[in-house]
Amino acid sequence: LSNSTFNASTSKLQLLGLNSCNLTEFPTFLRSQHELKVLLLSRNKIQGQIPNWIFNIGKQTLLFLGLSSNFLTSFESFNHTPPILPWDSLLYLGLSSNKLQGSLPIPPPSIAKYNVTNNKLTGEISPLFCNLSSMVRLDLSHNNLGGMLPKCLSKLSNLVVLNLQNNNFRGMLPGI
Repeated sequence: LSNSTFNASTSKLQLLGLNSCNLTEFPTFLRSQHELKVLLLSRNKIQGQIPNWIFNIGKQTLLFLGLSSNFLTSFESFNHTPPILPWDSLLYLGLSSNKLQGSLPIPPPSIAKYNVTNNKLTGEISPLFCNLSSMVRLDLSHNNLGGMLPKCLSKLSNLVVLNLQNNNFRGMLPGI
């Protein structure tokens, strides 16, 4: 896929599926895609940092973002730690099976399914996760997360799956 064969920079895409396409970097034409609802880039060979400009893609419209099974290491830069992800309507975020390091990114309040299993994330689960009242599935397994679990996690009444295995948490599991 190249800009010479497809003028994506002028197209207003809503769904883009490029899973398993052997991509090694984020396609630059994505910079102009502000109306995307679904972006699938899983099972590629995208390496390195997630660029800042990715957070302007479909800021108000993006519902589903799949970046799993790549070689992503971190977010280019954030003004705050942990990173707070900016998409207003995001329902699903898949970042599993990468090489992500640093603090656990905080998804937007709209999130229903959040999967960051099999990375190298460190630190604690922020109490901001307790504001994610739409969360149905939270998979943080196989990272290097630690510390105490926020007691307010028990207030996530829609949570059906909570996978925390293979981390370094201590203390009691809140009454979920």
